[in-house]
Amino acid sequence: MNHLLAFLALTLAFQFTHAGIRVENCVIREPASGANMTAVYFDLDYVVDDFTESLKLPGPEAIQAAHLDALSNRVALHKSTMKDGVMRMQPIPRFNLKEGALRFKPGGLHLMIKDLKKHPKAGETYPIQIWFSYHPDLTCEAVVKTSADIATAYQ
Repeated sequence: MNHLLAFLALTLAFQFTHAGIRVENCVIREPASGANMTAVYFDLDYVVDDFTESLKLPGPEAIQAAHLDALSNRVALHKSTMKDGVMRMQPIPRFNLKEGALRFKPGGLHLMIKDLKKHPKAGETYPIQIWFSYHPDLTCEAVVKTSADIATAYQ
């Protein structure tokens, strides 16, 4: 009986931890013809709850990486910045989360998919798994959209 109670307590703890992050509206940009890379955008909401606070985490919650096995073995966090009128993109090793809503979007934070195994087409969906420092991984069904559709959605 004690083992059952311990199991239930642990299960509830994981559910509360998991409930602190929500990822939705995942979109993969349909790559240009001949391109071997593309980007992923999504909305993320992070809520620090009492359970998460009680853990006294040694550092901030962060996105560590992502996995999209159906399309590539290389997915990296990136951010775009404007400097001297030129948009530059650079990889970042992790992204520390702050409480609240955040949009990964063109011209800002995003995931880069490199060395595509296949060319995703508009309308297709692929599961992308996002890895966090402390919370359980989350999977979001990403819809492939054209650049025109993405430009309209992220105005």
